[in-house]
Amino acid sequence: MGMKTLITPLPKKPVHKKKVVSVVPVCPACGMPTQEGDHFCENCGAELTRVPQAPPPPPPPPPPAPGPAQPSYAPAQKEKNPLLALVASFLLVGSGQVYNGQHVKGLILFFIGLFGSFLVVPSILVWLYAWYDAYRTAKRMNAGEIPFRDYTNGGIIIYIVGIIVMIAVYNILIVMIAEFFYEMENSYYGDDVCFGFDCDY
Repeated sequence: MGMKTLITPLPKKPVHKKKVVSVVPVCPACGMPTQEGDHFCENCGAELTRVPQAPPPPPPPPPPAPGPAQPSYAPAQKEKNPLLALVASFLLVGSGQVYNGQHVKGLILFFIGLFGSFLVVPSILVWLYAWYDAYRTAKRMNAGEIPFRDYTNGGIIIYIVGIIVMIAVYNILIVMIAEFFYEMENSYYGDDVCFGFDCDY
């Protein structure tokens, strides 16, 4: 008898099946139920094998616009003496402003204070304001909040000349007002009216 050959079967190689994209049971577009094998929705015609992508996130809001920049000035190398500005305005209205380099402002304050002396209250208010303004302006210049301004010889001369002119005009007005009232009294009482030491008792 011949010998039988035993043949051992070879192991089968695993077969890798291709992954099939499963069809969604519900239409992602309209929500209607679908059947397997359908590639398009019978209701709206949307493709069923593709899952719609989520919408991209909204862009971040733009940063808030910066506000207007406040002007700033570098602190001055020189410094004002606020106390000196205050004392100068106390002695003569407007001179503290001249010390701070504000010559025109000093003349205006002196003019208002001088001619406001006809009415006492406005003159006092201007005087008090000149004190406060001279002191505060000197401190703000030192802090760099406003530009530093130094007084000049020309500005001081203009201030002094302006004071002399305003005082001269003021005295002329006083004389004119006195003569006006004197003539009114003479016209009312007659020429025989006498005042003070001119009267014979």
